[in-house]
Amino acid sequence: MNVIKLSRARLLLCLLSMGSLCAQESADRSIALDALTQGAKLWQLTPEQAEGQFGRQAHLQWLSKDAREHAMIKRQPYSNVRQELKIAGDKLEVEEVTLDFASGKLAKLAFSLWNRGDSRESLDEKAFKKRIVDTTAALDGVFGVKATDQGVDRTSAVKFSRMQWMSDSLAAQLEYSGSKVQGGGWQAEFIRLRIVPPLKRAAVGAGPATIGGNAMNVSRADLVKNVQTDAATGEVTIVGVPMVDQGMKGYCAVASCQRIFNYYGMNVDEHEMAQVAETGAAGGTSSAKLMQSLDQLEGKLKVHFKKVYDLMNNKEMSAMVSDYNRISRKHGASPLEWYNADLGEMNPDDLRDARSRGADYNKFQKSVKQSIDKGVPLLWSLHLGLYPENGEPALQNGGGHMRIIIGYNFKDPAKPTLIFTDSWGAGHEKKVIAMADAFAATTGLISVEPQK
Repeated sequence: MNVIKLSRARLLLCLLSMGSLCAQESADRSIALDALTQGAKLWQLTPEQAEGQFGRQAHLQWLSKDAREHAMIKRQPYSNVRQELKIAGDKLEVEEVTLDFASGKLAKLAFSLWNRGDSRESLDEKAFKKRIVDTTAALDGVFGVKATDQGVDRTSAVKFSRMQWMSDSLAAQLEYSGSKVQGGGWQAEFIRLRIVPPLKRAAVGAGPATIGGNAMNVSRADLVKNVQTDAATGEVTIVGVPMVDQGMKGYCAVASCQRIFNYYGMNVDEHEMAQVAETGAAGGTSSAKLMQSLDQLEGKLKVHFKKVYDLMNNKEMSAMVSDYNRISRKHGASPLEWYNADLGEMNPDDLRDARSRGADYNKFQKSVKQSIDKGVPLLWSLHLGLYPENGEPALQNGGGHMRIIIGYNFKDPAKPTLIFTDSWGAGHEKKVIAMADAFAATTGLISVEPQK
């Protein structure tokens, strides 16, 4: 109950829900992505050209069904499709690359060259350092200039080291990090490469804002402008929360955090958050560790984190189970002990009856409305598979999960609904669930808001 994680079986079901999979393909297909690392023409690439060049060849996927602004090419785009992605003339392997477009042209790229969650190969400290040396040398050849050491960036969620290349056609930055683990050990975290259009050399310095950057560039007044109200339907929704596809790993919590940080204009990604929160690819993120990590990041990222609701504390759990037992007892069910109760083992109808009334339910609705009206999305942890979503039975088979709440609809006071999004790519940008069902499945609610 206190762990947000995705089982392997449920991950497959989640992936299946994204749409039909491609036919079985060879696991050893090699795709060269060198065209995405070279030349001034790179910044003239349009979404249509990218789709034509990489859509069928490399399974380029758009992260939104309705917009051609963010795309991704992954080593394993589907459960039955694997491809070897390479740059630098096959010298460097790529886990995934994201392409961001603005005004109809490519604006920036981010390559994940290695990360703890996706990569098959493990790296000890010695191998990691050698990988950085070899990667830097390979990229010297790709960019035609020698890298300059930009030191350590300490402004993001985690500190990472940087090597930088500046040419007339682009600016690139290699970012990499490792961390100490319990018992005095060490583990590699990530190696990524960001590429943007050329920058003025005078602006480079050693500052992190030259490539990427993590300064929040929105105000509370800006956020309110993202709130859209549909008078006809009654929906009130936040627009502009970037999509992320967490892939087939238990990164729902850290991917959700990334999306909110990106919404605020910061380049914090899921791999940084996985490092901070000690997330495991299979085991997910401990709820307690996530909140502890968020608290530690408040000052650095200039945001305020607030635990709006937490079922995991003893008082809330005891009260909820007492209410549930009172209702389920009428149907002949044996009472549950609060200290080992699991939402997945409860009768969904009785659970809804127990939770969809009283002060906690009213507070939940009020908190959602107040936050959405300010343009502030909410991190929402819950137990999956209990209730219908989008008017259809839930496809997931249970387990803890984290989503983002982006809206509500109170037009029919008797049947209010919650609007949310999952970090699973295109098709998961906007979903609806009955408000009573949403709260019945809820285990926690966290607000992430700019300090200024």
